[in-house]
Amino acid sequence: MKDSRTDRPTRAAQEGIVRRFATYDEIRAEGEPGEKRKIVGHAAVFDRETVIGGWLPFREVIRAGAFDRVIAEDHDVRSLINHDRNLLLGRTKSKTLLLKTDDRGLWTETDPPDTGYARDLVELIDRGDLDGMSFAFRVTKERWTFDDEDPENDLREILEVEMRDGDISPVTFPAYPQTDVGMRSQDEEAASQYHKNARSAALGDDGQEAAAADCADKAEQELAFARAQSESAAIAAGINPRERTDQ
Repeated sequence: MKDSRTDRPTRAAQEGIVRRFATYDEIRAEGEPGEKRKIVGHAAVFDRETVIGGWLPFREVIRAGAFDRVIAEDHDVRSLINHDRNLLLGRTKSKTLLLKTDDRGLWTETDPPDTGYARDLVELIDRGDLDGMSFAFRVTKERWTFDDEDPENDLREILEVEMRDGDISPVTFPAYPQTDVGMRSQDEEAASQYHKNARSAALGDDGQEAAAADCADKAEQELAFARAQSESAAIAAGINPRERTDQ
């Protein structure tokens, strides 16, 4: 493995707002039924490695201290449902959203409004139907460790973020924050492109060639899998796929 590291601020415009998700089975509604309830849980956990998907996946981890700037500068952060700006739950500016860091990660407490959608959310949390948290942020400092043989083994450490335009959100689908497949694909595309650019800047043409070869191998594997599925379907339908190809 080639250990190539950089510890530098990133340009926010280069990547823009990104979203990360977490399922920790910790989101809960505090308080007794019939009383004022608060939604609490960790939106992010330190030192827990995650694989960021797309056509050029990589490993990512959030380090302790990443949110210190957010807390110290009192960023104006909102609490939303599924990152939907129309479903506002709280805001740090109005003290209806509290953020702090502990040994585990970024802890959040939301004082939701007395609205129908907020009451529905509390009910879903009580029932266990909704158990995921997500947050949207910009990375301002990172560190990469690149593997010159396997791009998927590259590690991105997030060292500092800002959340002035970000939010924390209870999410319906913790497997990915966006409920829209098109949005998910767009986010994965952006993450993979960012990974490719960072790798190229650190390793040069060799890094690009390794990434390209890895993508080509994946495409070939996917094509072989698709062909196998097609042949299986043909056999199930009583058709000899080889005879159909020869005709």
